[in-house]
Amino acid sequence: MGDENDGWQVVGSALAVERHVQFPPKRIRRELQDLLDWAEKTGLCRDPAVRRRLTDLAVKVTEVEALALALLGEITSGQPSAVPAAYHKLAGTLLTQEIARSAMEFGSPEALVKGTDVEFMRRQTILETIGGGTSEMMRGLIARQAFGLESKV
Repeated sequence: MGDENDGWQVVGSALAVERHVQFPPKRIRRELQDLLDWAEKTGLCRDPAVRRRLTDLAVKVTEVEALALALLGEITSGQPSAVPAAYHKLAGTLLTQEIARSAMEFGSPEALVKGTDVEFMRRQTILETIGGGTSEMMRGLIARQAFGLESKV
């Protein structure tokens, strides 16, 4: 439960775990793999620009995996993990959106056809942006807790 008057710390730790679970490293890598498989199936992977974009996405997936491992270390060691969790959630959200949006950027009409795998991936990322805290909330949490900035609204 935590110590008396330490409720927000307990809630913050629970949210950190939730944000880690929402974007586990294997899940984001699987989404990239789904995009790669789709690009191969459609023949788009023969385009050098598409291959460069897929390579860029692979590097970003590795970055999010590193954030996830750092967050897991914070959580398991009992250190405050709200800020690392917000970084991880924000990076995971933005990357899954970027992966899903790539199918449209590649110029494939299938990316807009309801019921296709790539269209479903794009719709799913919209929901994930909200769950666990919106990107705006994550940026605000990082600004306040990591940098000591306060909103002037």
